[in-house]
Amino acid sequence: MTKTTPQTEEQKVEKYKGFELRTKNGYKLDEVVSCLQKEIRRGNELMASYWAFEMNESGYWRYCFRRLQVISGEDCGLANPEAMILVSTTYSSLLAQDKVKKIIQVDNNILGFIVSYMARSKKSRVIDYLGGILLKRKEQGWKPEIPEYAIDEHTERGRELGKDDNEFFREGSRIANKQKVEGEDQIKKECLDLYNFYEERDESQF
Repeated sequence: MTKTTPQTEEQKVEKYKGFELRTKNGYKLDEVVSCLQKEIRRGNELMASYWAFEMNESGYWRYCFRRLQVISGEDCGLANPEAMILVSTTYSSLLAQDKVKKIIQVDNNILGFIVSYMARSKKSRVIDYLGGILLKRKEQGWKPEIPEYAIDEHTERGRELGKDDNEFFREGSRIANKQKVEGEDQIKKECLDLYNFYEERDESQF
């Protein structure tokens, strides 16, 4: 008898393109994914965990983690940036383990911890809204010009225009939401002295 190798999740998805993918309990996979995200958004950790476990136990743990990465950006977002770090580092660790010894399904305690953490997390959808704005504006033909302050000595056009270190320190290195850190004044002074830059810079707009 010929020994067959179990299909990977990606091979399953590719094979059944155009067909309905279902989980072990007969749910449509796309609806399970939608349930997972909606329950996390609403803070329903029990139901969110149910749908995550359903994916995991059906052989779709990689798909589950990829969706959790999306959710961490779309729904936790800037209100909790650590959510994306947690999901991504855990997923990377599992993928590394999977290369050594094939993982059929992830320990539900690991998955449950992440899902509960995200369900309880503070949330902000501003990143998704920004993406929506950009998508629609580009569909409407929006194509912004390169701003003058981006044409500096680090670009070909900037060098052709004679932009130099002084121009960079005056305009290119300006930052918004500035937060001074310990030792900054001394380090900044030494750097600017070495580059012979002594002009005052107007940062009032920031």
